[in-house]
Amino acid sequence: MAAPHPAPSRLADRAAPIATGLPPRAAARVVAALGACCAGVLLGTWAFWDFCQGLTVPWEAAPPIKHVFYRLDLSTENVVAVWFSSMLLFLVAVASAGCFASDRHRGGDRRARVLRYGWLGLAVVFTLLSLDELGSVHERMAMMPHLNPFSEVPVAWTLLLAPFIAAVAVLMVGFGWLHLRRQPVAFGLMVAGVVAFLSVPVQEYVEIDMMRAAAGEGWERPVGLLLLEEGAELLGAMAVLAAALAYGAAQGAPVVRVSARRALAGFAGIALVIGLGGVVVSSAVGGVEGDDGNPRNRAPAALAFLVAVLCLGVSRAARPGSRRRRVYAGLGLVSLLASAYVGGSLYYFAGWPPLASVTRPPGWP
Repeated sequence: MAAPHPAPSRLADRAAPIATGLPPRAAARVVAALGACCAGVLLGTWAFWDFCQGLTVPWEAAPPIKHVFYRLDLSTENVVAVWFSSMLLFLVAVASAGCFASDRHRGGDRRARVLRYGWLGLAVVFTLLSLDELGSVHERMAMMPHLNPFSEVPVAWTLLLAPFIAAVAVLMVGFGWLHLRRQPVAFGLMVAGVVAFLSVPVQEYVEIDMMRAAAGEGWERPVGLLLLEEGAELLGAMAVLAAALAYGAAQGAPVVRVSARRALAGFAGIALVIGLGGVVVSSAVGGVEGDDGNPRNRAPAALAFLVAVLCLGVSRAARPGSRRRRVYAGLGLVSLLASAYVGGSLYYFAGWPPLASVTRPPGWP
């Protein structure tokens, strides 16, 4: 008698359908919603600085609305606005990984199989940018004299990272031309994103010159320049994200089935890489003077955000109106809130010492 087949109910044998992309209308809704969030944090940044400039009493005596404005300011570290900016960059990485999965599912000739790895390159770049945004890495690198081969005086980050920025820009445009030019919308968005990102170091360089020219005269950074720089960063991330979503939508946004064993192994590997990366970066730059962004917040925030995206992907692949769709959508929302709670340092504002002692390095505010 033939041996019985393993019970299909075992966790390791189950396969969950996950959408690797979004159809055009859903992608447009996501871009519109995120665009509204970008406008919201820019408005919050303006409101915070307008509020501060209009204060006639000490900060401690200011109205409670100050706490809302403070957490919507993109120029302040360890707040919800910066968490949003960091996770937007990380979402570009996730969308790029989805495009890679979509290309892999479709197959293609040898050239297509090679070019699809460009999506993984983008995923790595935007994961690093996300870490930098939440952890103030490049500001601290500029304060490390041993990274400057020409002088013992710390060099501006715009000059320190210029070769890396130029190389990434060339590779992104080259990848877009070779792999996306048959989709003019996606390619145009990719180029627009590169241009927006390239404008940021130029703006920084101009502002530094303005500050030096006004030395001793009490120069204060105009709010307009702050909004222009932060807006360029958000615009760049939105443009590249829209390019990835447009590409995925054009490919048909296939649904792939992933076994529980493979999903758990993959997530464990990603968690290990993100966690170790956070530890390494925290050890390397955590004690360096500069902006006080906390890289230790990045790992738990990114993992919770990744869980949210995966849950929403499983929810979208489920049957409309099904219990599975509702459960995974709810889990995704909870994970998103958890990511914001940690990444925006709301735990510290709420005064929860156990988590604060774990995630905040000694001596940091």
